[in-house]
Amino acid sequence: MKIKKLYNEICKILQAAYPLDYESKAELLFCHVLNCSKSELILREYEKIIPSKKIKLIQEYCTCCIKGEPIQYICGKTEFYGIEIQVGPGVLIPRPETELLIDEVLKIYNGKGNILDICTGSGAIALALAKKIKPSTKIIASDISTNALKYAEINKKLLRTPQITLLQSNLFDSISNKQKFTIITANPPYVTEKEYKKLNKTIKDYEPQNALVAGFDGLNILRKIAESAKAYLNVDGTLICEIGGYQGEDVKRIFQKYYKNTQIIKDYNGLDRIVRGTLSPASATV
Repeated sequence: MKIKKLYNEICKILQAAYPLDYESKAELLFCHVLNCSKSELILREYEKIIPSKKIKLIQEYCTCCIKGEPIQYICGKTEFYGIEIQVGPGVLIPRPETELLIDEVLKIYNGKGNILDICTGSGAIALALAKKIKPSTKIIASDISTNALKYAEINKKLLRTPQITLLQSNLFDSISNKQKFTIITANPPYVTEKEYKKLNKTIKDYEPQNALVAGFDGLNILRKIAESAKAYLNVDGTLICEIGGYQGEDVKRIFQKYYKNTQIIKDYNGLDRIVRGTLSPASATV
């Protein structure tokens, strides 16, 4: 069987379960099994005969996908900000909307001072920043989950980013307040308990709940981060966090207690996505 014929068959199967993104899932499956890029798949691979072993493997992966297992877990990887991130059960899958956080950091970071990324998960934010800023910048990436940190360690080695130090910590608990940072980033849990019940099974049945849910209003962790981060920021340092699509006004009120120039940045779909605030001298002494 030619690859193109199998590809079309798999697309039809996936379309029933994932009408909006079945083609991207099929591409990921084929590229993973055939060990090729998307462009190689389209330009060179379609007309080739696919071995029977690989046919069976793709069909098995397709079945897993139909059952709801995230395609990123099946393939063991995902793309984030132009780099390949290894992921698997127990670690949150990096989302495209989180890339906006990287954009915001790169807009304001002047190359001076170090960076702290809490709730790092797979290390996606820290890794993307490490690839974009000068190697002399030290980045500490922390998470409460040992399982998530295993993936972060794998990614650190594969992407050759020795400037990143990984640390197990419940938010700031294991970080000395003698350390000061120019920028602190976080993609914390921010899903409400009500929202979580309505999530599709691909997320709810597979990705770690503690990396998603943060209490009744989804703001429990963001409140703690906003209050605690001021002890770890340089004066005029910046705290940048991802937030839920409709949390902007509530989060802005929380941040304005401690930070000046608080801004809510919307994503490309017009939803609230990033909160950014600068530590004022008055807050730094509190």
